[in-house]
Amino acid sequence: MTPQRTTSVVVIAIFHFIFGGLGLWGLATLLSQPGGGQTGNTHSLAKAFAPVINGDRGEKELKQVEETLVRREAAKARLEAEKAPWLATGRDVLRFVGYAIPFLLVISAVGLLMMKPWGRALSLFYGVLGLLLGLIGLARWFLVESSVLQQAYAEVPPINDKDQLLLSVMNVATPIAGVLAMVYPGIVLLVMTREKVVRAFRGEAPPPSSQEPEDYRDPGYGAGPSAPPGNEAPF
Repeated sequence: MTPQRTTSVVVIAIFHFIFGGLGLWGLATLLSQPGGGQTGNTHSLAKAFAPVINGDRGEKELKQVEETLVRREAAKARLEAEKAPWLATGRDVLRFVGYAIPFLLVISAVGLLMMKPWGRALSLFYGVLGLLLGLIGLARWFLVESSVLQQAYAEVPPINDKDQLLLSVMNVATPIAGVLAMVYPGIVLLVMTREKVVRAFRGEAPPPSSQEPEDYRDPGYGAGPSAPPGNEAPF
């Protein structure tokens, strides 16, 4: 039997294309920046956050904010190296794994639309990988990065209220983002392991309906009281 696409498989394939396409666009943008994908570039981070923290103040204050952020990021890097020397290497490995995920999503989406078993296998692999990366990210935050961030702010105090607010936002948003990042991989695993989907990729018939078969139902149900035996109508 030729495999028939299910609605859930098509929906997952569409989201694979969406997230994979966004990931490829983000990767291309990142690699086009100075530093070639070094997401932790200190000066790039300073230039990104400095205008937000500086607000409407002048260029002189903006330069002071940038210098403050650069010194804080340098302190953060030093503290991380002291507390968890393995973190930098682990971050590099995870970054390159992250580079591969958009390609994985797009390729698996093609396989899903073609109802190829390898499309489902790649989706399962992505689901497991996404959950694993999310758990690693949360563990890294709570075990190392959160305390290091607090120490870096202690060494290089906030320059104004917005700088202090940035710390509060990171403390709340980072773990929430880590949890949300695991939602889609979890949904993919749930859909790809459904009996209906598994049977569809095998080319098997859908699972039998949970409704009662017609021959199980009482043919006289709902027809009113039946006539006593021997008194049936002549017709």
